[in-house]
Amino acid sequence: MSAEFTPLPGQTAIPGCEPTVGADNTAEVNAVLAEVALSARAPFDAYPTPQAFADGVARRVREILPYPPAMIVEPSAGTGAFVRAIKPLWPDVPIIAVEVQPGLDTALYEAGATSVSIANWIDVAEAVQRTALPTPWLIIGNPPYLEAVEHIDAALRIMQHGEWLAFLLRINFFGSNGRRGFWAKKKDRLKYLIPFTQRPKFRNNKSDATEYGVFIWEKGYTGNAEVLPNMDIAEELVREKE
Repeated sequence: MSAEFTPLPGQTAIPGCEPTVGADNTAEVNAVLAEVALSARAPFDAYPTPQAFADGVARRVREILPYPPAMIVEPSAGTGAFVRAIKPLWPDVPIIAVEVQPGLDTALYEAGATSVSIANWIDVAEAVQRTALPTPWLIIGNPPYLEAVEHIDAALRIMQHGEWLAFLLRINFFGSNGRRGFWAKKKDRLKYLIPFTQRPKFRNNKSDATEYGVFIWEKGYTGNAEVLPNMDIAEELVREKE
């Protein structure tokens, strides 16, 4: 039962909107906030990765990747942050950049991509023929969050045994009833999680008070995920400001 609200001196209750004390409106508030967040998302769900974070992810993956990739694929390449991060680390490896937003092909070639496809990654993954392409692959990037499961599944379907997929994602990607089936699968499981020490600033140079990390899947892996030490990108952040 909710108590009756009595305005303090100088306060006036809005007619028809008199607040109540003791009512639990948490679910309603969360639902409204979720709707607002979705409606306010950027076109194409595109949030360019800050260069320092792309550099840090590429560097860390390079340190622990157990094989030399013959081709690197960025499935949601945006304006090329990951392409720029990848190029100096694997200068002789072809980089395939896929990006759904039209008009970014020139920027991606300038960033260092060997080939650019302006298309949806899910469609590209369905059409690609691996037999004509060098192996093994490394797939790396920052997928659109609302389509992250679809992007991961599309990648895993075309990956070959032992190949890695490394995506920058929110740590709360582990949650949600909608992803219960995704996390319950018994093969092609997550192998590593590397949390970030710093928080990326995706929009208006502000963080969203959310923790992020690098999620690494290995094709054919059936074990449990291991949390690796936090990734500190302080050096990359300093270089980004120079």
